[in-house]
Amino acid sequence: DVSIFEDLVEEVVRLYGLYRLKGVPPVVGIAPAELDDPVKLKDKVRNLLVGYGFSEVYNSSFVAVGTSRSYEILNPISADRKYLRTDLLYGLRENLGKNSKFFETLRIFEIGKVFQDKKEELYLGIAVRFKGEPFLDLKGVVGNLLERMGLVEIFMKPEGETLRIESDN
Repeated sequence: DVSIFEDLVEEVVRLYGLYRLKGVPPVVGIAPAELDDPVKLKDKVRNLLVGYGFSEVYNSSFVAVGTSRSYEILNPISADRKYLRTDLLYGLRENLGKNSKFFETLRIFEIGKVFQDKKEELYLGIAVRFKGEPFLDLKGVVGNLLERMGLVEIFMKPEGETLRIESDN
């Protein structure tokens, strides 16, 4: 029963003795693992915002209130969280509301996934609450952040409770 090379090697090893063979590790090239671009980008944004005095928050991807664009979970973990979030605003508002009674100044951000148009996308949400003019503070932080990320030609204006950012880049 010796028809292929592997059969011949198996017979020789069986006759010689498996335990008499020296173990030799294979020779392979080792290269350091490279991080994906989204991972590098998230780390850079995270480090910059923490440097500006912000704290990172992690919120659930499941929310209580859905919109016309929300996806309802058929078998939710909790009855009060049965929709996938379409933005980060709901969780950030909840964070500000719960923590404003303990802190006069709040500066938080979240980098998280949102679910829209049958796609999963990564978003950045930034929220501030303090006495004074939060728009100017937020505008300065976002302007510096975008500049450090390579976007220099930007236009910002308040739009309700959010900051609208436009860029030609």
